[in-house]
Amino acid sequence: MSDARRLEEFGTQGVVFIVDSFDCEEFSAVASRTNCLLGVPVIMACSRKRCLLPRRSRPLYCLLMDGMQICFSGFGTNIAECKRLIGLAHGMGAVVKKRIKYQTKVTHLVAQTPTGSNYDRALIAGIPALQPGWVEECWHHRRSVEDNFAERLVTQWSLEPLSFLRLHFYGFEDEEQKHMTEVAKQNGAVVVSADDPSLTHVVFNDFETVDNPFASRDVHFVRSEWFWASVQIRQTADESLYPYTWRPETPTSIATPTPSKSRKRLLYLESERPNKQRASYEGAESSPLSPKAKEAAKSSHRHQRALEMLQTERNYVAILHTIVKLFREPLENANQTGGAILTSAEVKEIFGNVHVLYGIHQALCEDLESLCNTWKEEASIGAIILKHAEELQKAYPPFINYLESARAAIASHDRSKPRFHAFLKVCQSKPACGRQSLADLMVTPVQRLPRVLLLLEDILKRTPPSMEDHATIQEAIAALKKVVEHINEDKRRTEDRLAMFDVVRSIHNCPADLLSSHRHLTAKLECVEVSNLIVGRGHPVTLFLFSDCLELCKPRKKPLSSPSLKHVTRLSLLHVEQVLDLGDAQFGIICEHGPFALTTEGDKKAFLKELCANIATSLCRPDPESLLRVASVEELSLEAHSLTLSRRMKRYASRVVQRATSLHNTPGRLRRALSQLLTSPFRQHEGSPMGKSGEGQ
Repeated sequence: MSDARRLEEFGTQGVVFIVDSFDCEEFSAVASRTNCLLGVPVIMACSRKRCLLPRRSRPLYCLLMDGMQICFSGFGTNIAECKRLIGLAHGMGAVVKKRIKYQTKVTHLVAQTPTGSNYDRALIAGIPALQPGWVEECWHHRRSVEDNFAERLVTQWSLEPLSFLRLHFYGFEDEEQKHMTEVAKQNGAVVVSADDPSLTHVVFNDFETVDNPFASRDVHFVRSEWFWASVQIRQTADESLYPYTWRPETPTSIATPTPSKSRKRLLYLESERPNKQRASYEGAESSPLSPKAKEAAKSSHRHQRALEMLQTERNYVAILHTIVKLFREPLENANQTGGAILTSAEVKEIFGNVHVLYGIHQALCEDLESLCNTWKEEASIGAIILKHAEELQKAYPPFINYLESARAAIASHDRSKPRFHAFLKVCQSKPACGRQSLADLMVTPVQRLPRVLLLLEDILKRTPPSMEDHATIQEAIAALKKVVEHINEDKRRTEDRLAMFDVVRSIHNCPADLLSSHRHLTAKLECVEVSNLIVGRGHPVTLFLFSDCLELCKPRKKPLSSPSLKHVTRLSLLHVEQVLDLGDAQFGIICEHGPFALTTEGDKKAFLKELCANIATSLCRPDPESLLRVASVEELSLEAHSLTLSRRMKRYASRVVQRATSLHNTPGRLRRALSQLLTSPFRQHEGSPMGKSGEGQ
């Protein structure tokens, strides 16, 4: 179409006009009369896909954004720029929406700033937020014929929560500042020097007291909590909520008075007192003592110890309150900006039943407060502990058993989830945490019951034997010791179960019934066979001693595979007739299959003692010592020289074990190692009665 004036001769109804550019005079002339305009890229795309030409109500130059629904947000008074970008998006086939609704079909958000209701809803719905440059870049490549070209640019033009900001960190240690600089760059910010004219925010260390070196600059002065909060909620936080206020250092006094002896006890109690924000938790606020209680406190050592127990209990409940209210509940809150930080399963993995402990100790603290406020010398402290002893015995084992896995989960999520990492930083900067991390706070319940025991023993010393509470406190101490013993025993059983799972995972073709509730692992020993009954003389054998059986394994012939061991046989301890000490590092076992001998560089004496004890338990015998005796070579039908592995044989066995566990061998080297194993002069070619379960995988 060379002459726009000829449009009147053709008319516009039922006619589709094709233009090479939307910037030419012909486009303006046609666009003023009809919207049926298509660009050359549309014709090429339809020809390649063999589909009909699209019918749109506005000019369409290409199909780079065909099928996309885009919402534009955050442009403020820059309406002209917003309209220009909308026109470009329409020209590439996109549908533009005014706002994002909760059941929306919007696929992309283009925003100039990471703020506003549309941005919040996009975060909740998982809609990618992009910079305006994404539309510009797509229009620049509008002649591209690649499929999904616009989608491939999404990551490059993603709108991060700190985009377009220029930050400067002040008052941080070098390592912390380096870490925050990396996080800032990952979230779209640019870290600049203090004298940079484009500086927008100065981030101060929350715990530093500094003068104002930027008083003349028109920038935002914020605490580091603002920085981490922005990363957590995935948008720029309101600076007015995190202002940095300067606290000039006050000169210290020249002389500090030394406390008198009469005040030492008071100072000790004050040192145990938490800060105000930590101590003020729901349902357990510190209530003032009654005048009668204050009068009794002057003359009663027993009451002083009761007050000490109350104060430490308040501190402990305040820490549990911090864990539950400051950490646990916000993490699983799905209504916050960006949705829940962790899933319910991840929250349960980290916190377990800490909320149950919180409820129990809240009630315990309230009972102690009531006792101290209405203090009488014959008041029963032991009865309060006995009242909650059963609940403590049920609540503590599940928490303590999985504390290490909870701390490992915290560390794992801290590395892999930026929002969780930022959330921990925000919480740690609050006074309620006392600058302690979540992992540190989670250790506190482990230490609580032993401390209560010490306090009760101290109170018992100051309680006359004639007083009724003396016997009650003794019962309370016995009950708490029983709780602690139950916790330790339950933890031991849990560790045994986890060890069983590790063993089962490390053995190929492991019998399914090896994992049993009545069976637990007691010992493990790496050996080399010197007889020819299990896997052959000179070959490594791994012994797993369980409470009722002995599992014998050998290294697999594919050392890079997992599991690394191969099941050979399982020997019931009921079928063991005798355990023989053959001197030095050798020992033998006589069973229903016959005698076999092994040598080890491990703790042979401890292993044989444990083995005899397990055999005696299985046979219901009271004399495990009688099962072990010193034997001669002839009793195993072996010659004396066969019990001693040569230096060359030991090197060979060690090399086989190293190859079985090495992760650095090439396939060629592995083949040569297997070939050497098959042709070794130490390999016995006769059949092994206990090793017929098949070759290693």
